[in-house]
Amino acid sequence: VILLDEVDKVGADWRGDPSAALLEVLDPAQNSTFRDHYLDVELDLSEVVFIATANQAETIPGPLLDRMEVIRFDGYTVAEKVAIARDYLWPRQRERNGLTPDEVSISDDMLKTVVSEYTREAGVRNLERELGTILRKTATGVASGKADAPVEIDLELVRDALGRQKVFQEAALRTAVPGVATGLAVTGTGGDVLFVEATS
Repeated sequence: VILLDEVDKVGADWRGDPSAALLEVLDPAQNSTFRDHYLDVELDLSEVVFIATANQAETIPGPLLDRMEVIRFDGYTVAEKVAIARDYLWPRQRERNGLTPDEVSISDDMLKTVVSEYTREAGVRNLERELGTILRKTATGVASGKADAPVEIDLELVRDALGRQKVFQEAALRTAVPGVATGLAVTGTGGDVLFVEATS
């Protein structure tokens, strides 16, 4: 089994086009006699299972995508992100920033606030980054004596570390106005709500 990670980031430039070589590698009709031009030997890749990952299918070259069986995974829900943050991301970032469970804690409500007001993504990469920022700010405060352990992360600390709210849930507010309808769009970060406005 060979894993090709982030195959949607493959790009062509003056050095060549890697996707052209991948066409031959991934095609079962051709890859039994794939020739490696670097080593100048023939390799039998017919027994190899290739698994490619991508964030979006749109940027994968068409001929390459035709040779793949696409399996789509849904992005995480808010509840799933909160559970992942609580069980994995928060403990990992806390350890990286030199804090113990006795020195800092965060509630599920605060994690939900960080997820819904500071990140808009299908995965949890930015969420981990934001939690790291909160913990660095907290660790600095504890080390300098400005904060006394144990620290309970509240809304004031979140706003202080991350700044003002970045993502607004405006669907209810916008659709309360006459002449506004909603639509859905698929984006690289999962999706978004479109507001279609009609004016006289």
